Amino acid sequence: MKPILFLSLFLCFAKLNALYTSPGLLFEKNGEWVGTDHLYRIPTQMTVNTEIIKSADLELPINEEIINSWLLESLKGAKIESPSGQMPDTPILQALVMIQIIPNGYVAYMELRLFEFVDIKRTTLDPSTRYQAITWENQILIPFPASELENQIKQNIESLASTFITRYNLVN
Repeated sequence: MKPILFLSLFLCFAKLNALYTSPGLLFEKNGEWVGTDHLYRIPTQMTVNTEIIKSADLELPINEEIINSWLLESLKGAKIESPSGQMPDTPILQALVMIQIIPNGYVAYMELRLFEFVDIKRTTLDPSTRYQAITWENQILIPFPASELENQIKQNIESLASTFITRYNLVN
């Protein structure tokens, strides 16, 4: 089955009037706010993490470690690596997978998102305290038959990673 809903950050600049609700970079151009994702100077080493959200009684043939391995394999082409454990001051690339049973199969919402440390001017924090924010994200929502669970999750995680790599390679 093809995705019924595919939400993505714009691949090129998006003109804004008053509201921009995607993470990224905003700037004023010709009296209008313009927004885009911006992955310039992202390091090649980042923490890669997967989280699955599902009902407690739902047994799945895959887990966070399997999805994480698919994601890491997809990132190799861009030479992005993830050392074991979280490294200080490195971005976190997280795959979030939510799975729900529906008649004749499942529906999955999958999101790949980049967390980075950010400075927020509204407050001064102790040097040992940091804010983190989602600075890039891409999502997909897809129904599929039960027999396709592993294949669909893998294909769509790889697709989300491919979108990230494409954006990453444009500026790095």
